[in-house]
Amino acid sequence: MLEDIAKSIRKENGRVFYVGGYVRDNLLGCTSKDIDVEVYNICPQRLLEILSRFGRVDVMGKSFGIIRVNDLGVDFAMPRRERKVAAGHKGFEIGIDPFMSYEEACRRRDFTMNAILKDVLTGEIIDPFSGTIDIRNKVIRHIDDATFIEDPLRVYRAVQFTGRLGFSISSETIKLCSGIDLSSISRERVFDELLKLLLLSEKPSVGFEYMLEMGVIKKYFPLLYDLVGCPQSEIHHPEGDAWNHTMLVIDEAAKLREKSKSPDSFMLAALLHDIGKPATTKKKDGKIISHGHAEVGEKLAFELLCKLTNDKRIIADTTNLVKNHMKPISLYQPRTKDSAIRRFASKCDIHEVLLLHEADYKGRAGDIDGFEKIKEWFQEKIVSLSLERKIEPLVKGRDLIRLGLEPGVHFGKILRQAFEMQLDGLKYEDIMASIKKTYL
Repeated sequence: MLEDIAKSIRKENGRVFYVGGYVRDNLLGCTSKDIDVEVYNICPQRLLEILSRFGRVDVMGKSFGIIRVNDLGVDFAMPRRERKVAAGHKGFEIGIDPFMSYEEACRRRDFTMNAILKDVLTGEIIDPFSGTIDIRNKVIRHIDDATFIEDPLRVYRAVQFTGRLGFSISSETIKLCSGIDLSSISRERVFDELLKLLLLSEKPSVGFEYMLEMGVIKKYFPLLYDLVGCPQSEIHHPEGDAWNHTMLVIDEAAKLREKSKSPDSFMLAALLHDIGKPATTKKKDGKIISHGHAEVGEKLAFELLCKLTNDKRIIADTTNLVKNHMKPISLYQPRTKDSAIRRFASKCDIHEVLLLHEADYKGRAGDIDGFEKIKEWFQEKIVSLSLERKIEPLVKGRDLIRLGLEPGVHFGKILRQAFEMQLDGLKYEDIMASIKKTYL
């Protein structure tokens, strides 16, 4: 259908091009789900008439000149002129001009790799800023100083592309990004780009290292910047400071995220798991320790995440993982009671914590093979204690009523006590007998 549409437009002396990420991914030999096209040399009204022949169409903002053919699921955009009129990602005055030159239209794009046109019918490539060369050399390079700085979100786009594509950023683009004020970007947009970096990259650390180099981490994520230079035990962490360790951990987590039930909170927890170390690290008897860093980290992770998102599920799951990420290693010993394992499983998703602990354990420069023993030990415990699913209370309110107790606020206390007895390994009958003895 797209080719048929392009032929109809061609009859009117117009041209249809694939643009942006679709062309870039195609040149990289990758499949791209999103098809973006741009139409040149035809007036908007005539384009709308042609597209209407192929199904129901929606015009999405006249100033943007975007028409969607619903049966095709493709947006047909027209070249536009942008003029910065206010701060922020959306502070542009936009007007369409379908008759502007290809070079002028491409100049408004962010990077050379995203400023390549490919004719839908002929396959001809139009590449006014040598984007194909940069793709070949795996380099992210901005197009124009003046237009690039008008949209500060492009700084975050640059760093998330490094992780996703495995590209480097040109020195001139790094220098330009380092001087751009990012304070006007909405937190939602920042969070979206960070999640893309964490969820779509083989090595998310590359993007974070670029943000560190650009000064973004220091200025906008001070709690993360505190990890830089935070000392760790050379025995347990030969890789260096807490920042180096965190970078290794998020790369290890990226290898495991497909196994996670909630990859977003899992990857965020990998990034923030040691955020409490700078506040708790000290030297004692010649050793570097950071006792309580997981508990402090829970609070600091909550503080940071609340500045980025309102998603309560992500915040709760991430902070819970941060709080419990040290539990597996503390429980991994012969004298650990089954009740301790049950309590651990009742306070968190044991599978997610073990996954995070695996990334944490392997995210160091020393011997990482020892984790397999820990993993096998916990898997045996999970099976033997029937912890494959969340622990559900054996005793509920209706059981207390059936026992003869009058409902009231005291039920909460009794039920908590019953659950604790359950975690200690008592059976239903024994728990009920204990409640009867105590309260009747």
